[in-house]
Amino acid sequence: MQQMEYDELQRKLTRLHDDILTGEQNIRNCIASLMAYEGGFYVQAISAKVTELLNEMETSAIASKNNFYNADVAVSDFIALTIETDVMDE
Repeated sequence: MQQMEYDELQRKLTRLHDDILTGEQNIRNCIASLMAYEGGFYVQAISAKVTELLNEMETSAIASKNNFYNADVAVSDFIALTIETDVMDE
């Protein structure tokens, strides 16, 4: 039962994390299109800074996704190790 609960929680958390990153990507795309030449808010001096900020946000999002994946792998490894070593003596 505990493994099933963990798996369900993991699926929900992964879906939530993916939804957040997708939403953030949509916002970055929208801002980038507005800052493009003739995109509505294009101002040469500002657009370069906004583009730099968007690149930093993307780098952060990628790092966040990698960290989330690494944490999931670590928890899975910990569970497997616990199952392997936590045996009853006969």
